Amino acid sequence: RNLRQVRTDYNRFKCDVLLLEEEFEKLQISKFNRGESLLVAVLKLCCGIIFAILSLAWVLQIIMSVIVPQISGQPGPPFLNSLLAACEDAGLYPLGVALYACFNFYMLICVVKGCTKFGMRIAFFLSIHPMRAQNTPLNSILFNVEMLLVSSGALVQFSQTTFSDYARLTEADVIFSAQIQRLTFYRFFFENHIFIITMLTVFLIALIFLLVRPRDQGSV
Repeated sequence: RNLRQVRTDYNRFKCDVLLLEEEFEKLQISKFNRGESLLVAVLKLCCGIIFAILSLAWVLQIIMSVIVPQISGQPGPPFLNSLLAACEDAGLYPLGVALYACFNFYMLICVVKGCTKFGMRIAFFLSIHPMRAQNTPLNSILFNVEMLLVSSGALVQFSQTTFSDYARLTEADVIFSAQIQRLTFYRFFFENHIFIITMLTVFLIALIFLLVRPRDQGSV
């Protein structure tokens, strides 16, 4: 119990140090550079808008391709599948692959950012490993790489389920739709989309929580 408390206190200390370092960097920019560059601010705003659109598109795609068929028993609206199919029909195969890759890479970015956010809010469960330019320890790099490797398999299955029309007749479709989903233990979870519904529920809870407490707060 004492060891667990020490680890929790150490994780909270790391969170406080990270917040102090970020505030110190902002003070340095305000004092020596008279504020952040306008170009950087505009780029951050554009990235925030793009990421918000991607998040909304993912939620709508999950609802239309997973939740609606689960409730009605009929195929849901194609939504993003129709966009990717239109790229194929027009012969723009690289564009369709690029859009599909963007949606999946965005989910991997969310994994890395989510681990940091989760560690900042729940210090007793997970230590933070932020990725910062020219200031990232080796253990933080290895931790984030491990998280990406662990989540990559789940992401492949997730994207194959939500983009089932676009991912048809692929190796992922054969592995997850024809083999893994037929395993005795996992069959119930895949047939009822337990994993995806759980992820969507966690997303909604996290969204409400971050709207109520949008900023990370230190313990001191």
